[in-house]
Amino acid sequence: MAFSTAMSSLWPEVPYQYCQYHYLKDIAKPVMDLDRKLKTGIKKNLRVGFANWKSRFRWWTLKMLLLPETIWLRYVLYCSRMATRL
Repeated sequence: MAFSTAMSSLWPEVPYQYCQYHYLKDIAKPVMDLDRKLKTGIKKNLRVGFANWKSRFRWWTLKMLLLPETIWLRYVLYCSRMATRL
């Protein structure tokens, strides 16, 4: 505070100027806040989606372990044929 008062008394016609780092930091602050909120929302959605995927994968693995081998192979071949059609 004292520094800016001294500078303004020394050069009254020159406006106060921030250093470039703090000027850019202050400009970017609202954008960073919005970005933080967006990133938090994306992470939340990914966590929920991953939890759903993980539970479905566990169920699928359990089903594959309980099926006889021939049925399991037929199922895998069927899925691979369906995937190539997409």
